[in-house]
Amino acid sequence: MRFVNTYLSMIIFMSFAASPQLFAVDPYAKSDQSWITISGTAVSPFPDGFTLDYGEGVIRVELDDEDLKSEGKVIRDGNLVTVTGKIDDDLFSMTSIEADSVYVQDLNRYIWASAKDEERWIEHSWDPIKIGHASIRGKVETVNPTERKFTVKTGTKVVTVDTVGMRYNPLDEYGHQKISPGDQVSVAGQMTKSFIDGRELEAKMVITLVDANLARHSSKQVKDATSK
Repeated sequence: MRFVNTYLSMIIFMSFAASPQLFAVDPYAKSDQSWITISGTAVSPFPDGFTLDYGEGVIRVELDDEDLKSEGKVIRDGNLVTVTGKIDDDLFSMTSIEADSVYVQDLNRYIWASAKDEERWIEHSWDPIKIGHASIRGKVETVNPTERKFTVKTGTKVVTVDTVGMRYNPLDEYGHQKISPGDQVSVAGQMTKSFIDGRELEAKMVITLVDANLARHSSKQVKDATSK
């Protein structure tokens, strides 16, 4: 698993390094917004969205974009869905999500906010949807290998990530993956009350999207090469 995560991280990093313009179209990079991906059951659809039941609570999903609103009419009560979008208010009160995309498992179909979004790489395992599964993306701020916890800044909020439930410690000196401050990561886990009440996400998987140390090393190599 460590090798797979590290290998995937290197591929993604090299893609970004080769195509800097990709960062410009990535909505997750906007520092003033908190983005989240969460799975659950669509309940009581209404003209502009639906209620998402994620197991330990519900949240209103708003389909504000006209394309989403039009295509969202296919969503039915009881459909299993995965929603990616930005939090309208506070990340931890989470009363509503402004959807950017909705994956409807029953239809095996993605619904996008715009046609351009269909060309954007997004994170999806294609496994059957698990109720309450959630993921966040952001920049690592602090690391505590002893407690197996680290913090991630997503938008303007900071979330504590607990890796005790993972089969390995991605924060220690062993293995291929080592999370460090400055890394860009994606964290997948289960949406529980500890996330809403304690601002802590219990991680099941952590993927390094951009390794800060590798990025600094590559930047130095480019600088050295151009200065010769």
